[in-house]
Amino acid sequence: MRLSAYAELLNTLLTTRWLDLGVIAVYLVGITWFGAQFRRSQTSLKDYFLGGRNAPWWAISLSIVSAETSTLTVIGTPSLSFNGNFGFLQLVFGYLLARLVIATLFLPAYFRGEMYTAYELMRIRFGTRIRRLTAGTFLVLRALAEGVRVFAISIVISVVLGTGEMTSIAAILLLTLLYTYEGGMTAVIWTDVVQMTLYVAGALASLFLVLREIPGGWAHVVGIAAPLGKLQVFDFRIGAPAEFFTRTYSFWAGIIGGCFLTTASHGTEQLLVQRLLSAKDERQSRAALLSSWVVIFVQFTLFLIIGVCLFTLYKDHGWAAPAVTDSIYPRFIWENLPPGLSGLLIAAILAAAMSNLSAALNSLASTTVMDFLRPLGDRQNESVWLKRARLATIVWGVILAGVALLARNWGGVLQAGLSTIISRCIDTQLVQLPGDDSDEAMSHFCIERGVSVVIADYARALRLAKATRKVAVPASGGKPRLVVLTDRSTHAEIRTALAAGVQGYLLNGCGAPDVIDAVINVNRGARHLSERAASRLVDGMLNERLTAREAEVLGLVAAGYPNKVIADQLGVELPTVKVHVAAILEKLGARNRTEAVAVANQRGLLTA
Repeated sequence: MRLSAYAELLNTLLTTRWLDLGVIAVYLVGITWFGAQFRRSQTSLKDYFLGGRNAPWWAISLSIVSAETSTLTVIGTPSLSFNGNFGFLQLVFGYLLARLVIATLFLPAYFRGEMYTAYELMRIRFGTRIRRLTAGTFLVLRALAEGVRVFAISIVISVVLGTGEMTSIAAILLLTLLYTYEGGMTAVIWTDVVQMTLYVAGALASLFLVLREIPGGWAHVVGIAAPLGKLQVFDFRIGAPAEFFTRTYSFWAGIIGGCFLTTASHGTEQLLVQRLLSAKDERQSRAALLSSWVVIFVQFTLFLIIGVCLFTLYKDHGWAAPAVTDSIYPRFIWENLPPGLSGLLIAAILAAAMSNLSAALNSLASTTVMDFLRPLGDRQNESVWLKRARLATIVWGVILAGVALLARNWGGVLQAGLSTIISRCIDTQLVQLPGDDSDEAMSHFCIERGVSVVIADYARALRLAKATRKVAVPASGGKPRLVVLTDRSTHAEIRTALAAGVQGYLLNGCGAPDVIDAVINVNRGARHLSERAASRLVDGMLNERLTAREAEVLGLVAAGYPNKVIADQLGVELPTVKVHVAAILEKLGARNRTEAVAVANQRGLLTA
């Protein structure tokens, strides 16, 4: 989800409900106090970085899962099954294969002697230089990743408590830094256990409530979802490379990709290896690692079931899905759970970010001390090194605050290669504006939403800019974030908007409904056609009287996809696709798919 969409979503959800806001504040302070209580058990580096190796395997297991689960994972997973099916679970089977590899090959090596970091093994195998290189790489990349996460969660805090971004960054860091500084790895593990137990319990409560809203309960959900293929887990198809690599989830991609991803994160990165090293011995570490897969499988299955149940609820009531489908689950929590309980669950979602941050602070400090500083100094005085470890925790907290402040200006970089926040925002936002689209009403709308708006009618945009000071008119070649098209927008203006590479649209009363759908589907079809070719498709919808879905099917046909793949791409049944193809052939006067593409090309619909 894009950061801007994330903030707007929370702004919509978190209205004035003082009991919930009070619960959120009390919970954040309470979890901080709880973590700080472990200070008395911190007497050595082993205590501070490995929890004294006293934590039970099941607590480490839950801590591993908590580290794998970010705020946006909790929010976004239900939308995967709401929009699709259970195919995401195929990736989780790759996680299992990786855990078997780590348990067999990595753990025996890590438990030969007393290691504090993953990079000590690199020194034994490859020498000090490689140890410093890998440890240094971890420090840089983890600092950048966690700094961005701090900025992301600061947006949530600023919306919930009404504070500014800088104040929110300071608040989240100080609360997390306090209990991490005091309690070390022991605080990290046990706060993870509390927070994970809370949000899973909340998910179960949410599932119970949504099933209570559905007449017929789970049986009705299965009756609706199964014929639509929404309960499907496995996809063993291989097919041509063009088809195989465009499929979001498949068994083979899940096994291979999930295995490599988890082997890297759980087997070589200090953030998670540190938890494995905190076990009493290799046997308990292996038990924690393997049992964590069972927990992660159950957790993802639970959130996917919630998504399917919400899909059934929306379908039964004929509700339109929100433009940002990641809002499905938190919106249901906020609107349907009793006051107080909903605030507690929102707090748990926020605390998931604190959990990741505390683990990062401790792992950054341990790598700094054990891989860079201690090899150069006196190994005997544990009390001095414990003070240095705590100082390193503070230093990294300051660094992460600096990265978070810089992240405010990175803009598109957050949505590109550096982004550690998974982008699940759909390509287009569709918002129905009030019937009055006068300059005054539009100005009020812009101010209320706090959005930068670009209007295809540039003269009108200039007038609005003076009124709101928030309306941006891009220079030539600019890429506006949002576009408003009104019933006065001409076809040429729509084409101009497409050429500008817009990311979203506000649509209000456009004269031709098909043109509205065309604009939405052009964005969605950008995976298959160039922008210019997609804009030509808008011409086809006007001149050839194709419907929005027919235009989208034509684009996929031109890209060479068979009907079955088109059905999968659009999330519809195969017979529906065949009906659309038949309509296209009739309207274009073609006898088959190949001829239809040729005719479309001749008329300039698919070629620049």
